[in-house]
Amino acid sequence: MAKNSPIYAPAAGTVETVKLNCTHNYGKKKSCGCNGGSGNYICIKHPDGRRTYYKHITTAYVKVGQKVKMGDKIASVGSTGCSSGNHLHLEVTKTDGSTRENPVNVFSKITAETALSKITSAPNLSYSGLTFYGSGIVTASWSRPSGSLGSIVSYTFSYKRPTDKCYCISGATRSTKSMAIAVVKGTILKVQATISYEGNTYTTAVKQITIK
Repeated sequence: MAKNSPIYAPAAGTVETVKLNCTHNYGKKKSCGCNGGSGNYICIKHPDGRRTYYKHITTAYVKVGQKVKMGDKIASVGSTGCSSGNHLHLEVTKTDGSTRENPVNVFSKITAETALSKITSAPNLSYSGLTFYGSGIVTASWSRPSGSLGSIVSYTFSYKRPTDKCYCISGATRSTKSMAIAVVKGTILKVQATISYEGNTYTTAVKQITIK
């Protein structure tokens, strides 16, 4: 691994610690003693309570309190502290702050969960149009959320007026992204999508809004 190679955040979190006081950025046979041998390092706390440490770095591109997301550039590789050559010491601790975990096991799961959330997130849904004396014609519009993965197979749009006993369902096609309907105040609009991703089919979460 070359010196100053970029280091990217493997998961979202908040930067908790940044230590950049070590100037001994070269291979050495014994520790220079900076930060207990860790040299320059940063620590990120993740939403599930885990912490990740990135040690022996040259420099950091983040500051304490900064929120980062998966893929953000956070630091560069170095050889500060107790280090015989340029490398990244990635350390993961559980919520107790001391028990270490295998980064491969942790982040393969996080990556899979993040990908799934980007596939199954609910579509966007809105409506436009005026209602007169509590009723009228509105146009409901829907679309896939920004950053979502996969290909839309179809949308399913449905609505239910306060006096209806069940939802009126429209098996909308992939190209259909809006519909004009007669509504009254209190009508509930729903949309859901079927997504194809890497040979598998997924159903997204349902987006629901109420006509006011």
